Amino acid sequence: MQIEPNPANNEVEIKISGDEEGPFLLNLYNLQGFKIDSKVLNYKKKDGNSFKLKTSDYPDGFYQCILQSPAAYISKPLMIVK
Repeated sequence: MQIEPNPANNEVEIKISGDEEGPFLLNLYNLQGFKIDSKVLNYKKKDGNSFKLKTSDYPDGFYQCILQSPAAYISKPLMIVK
């Protein structure tokens, strides 16, 4: 998983790579461990691997993006600065 740009302002692009297709669950947590957002990303290689996430509604700060599927668990940091 790649998150660009990072630090983010209004929106980030999340890129998924790999052979696994199907629904992925993307959870966004603040540093206190509270889940602040959750999205289901339906990834199919033929449709591309890029998803947009609007970050303008979230306060400035550091977050953890966790991408989950039945076979994968990926965690990446995200910083939001306006």
